Amino acid sequence: MVQPDSELLQRILTSTGFVNFLDTYNLFISIALAIITISILVLLFVNITKLSTSNGNEQLKRIASNGILVCLVCLGFIGAIDTVYAMLMSIIFGMG
Repeated sequence: MVQPDSELLQRILTSTGFVNFLDTYNLFISIALAIITISILVLLFVNITKLSTSNGNEQLKRIASNGILVCLVCLGFIGAIDTVYAMLMSIIFGMG
């Protein structure tokens, strides 16, 4: 079984280039993740509204259900990315 090299990971996370990059683009990355998350939530509510107005039309109901599932999967991925980014920032800048 291969063990990760913790010293290498520590050197990467504390290197001046990596820290400067994150320090410079932290606000941009945070705003981009927030906009993406809000957009997915808006699309989720639009698809829920489509489902409620389908009135027994099976094709519209299927389209709205697929849209809801896609939005939920995307929300899960973005949530995971947000969590990893927050943990990375906490480790690097000691914000936690």
